[in-house]
Amino acid sequence: KNAIELAVEKQGTLLGKPIEFIAADAADNEQAMSEFERLYGQGVRYFMGCYGTFCDLTIQKVIDEKGCIYIAAAGWSDNYTEQKIKNFFHFTPNVSRFIKNQAVPTAIEYTEKYLGLKKDEAKFAYIWSANYEYMANPAHEAFEANGIKLTLEESYAADR
Repeated sequence: KNAIELAVEKQGTLLGKPIEFIAADAADNEQAMSEFERLYGQGVRYFMGCYGTFCDLTIQKVIDEKGCIYIAAAGWSDNYTEQKIKNFFHFTPNVSRFIKNQAVPTAIEYTEKYLGLKKDEAKFAYIWSANYEYMANPAHEAFEANGIKLTLEESYAADR
């Protein structure tokens, strides 16, 4: 939120029009849609989601039909690329690509570089929050593709 406020303060306008930052928060999909409808009713047509927000998937379903633009600041669900939504933009790789091409190779590299262990000598565990269950299969597959049998795979309950 602070970064966006600073950017709005510094930039001031977009396409010659003043930028007004309005913050909204939601604890679940129903509240996300309610907040979207409230802001839409106030004339807001440009929306931005925060890091890894579940709201992105809820709101993207109505963006084109409502004639809005939505930017997912760090949305990375594989579902983003499966749907054909004209006015929905995200700037990060989807979770499968991120895990396969960055997270697991970096884990292997750091294990060798900082622990002095080859990947077949090390023990790897993958533990995730229930909020990020969608990351479990891509992670398992990426470790397996690199010849790594995980010592531990488990999730823990979400805080919400």
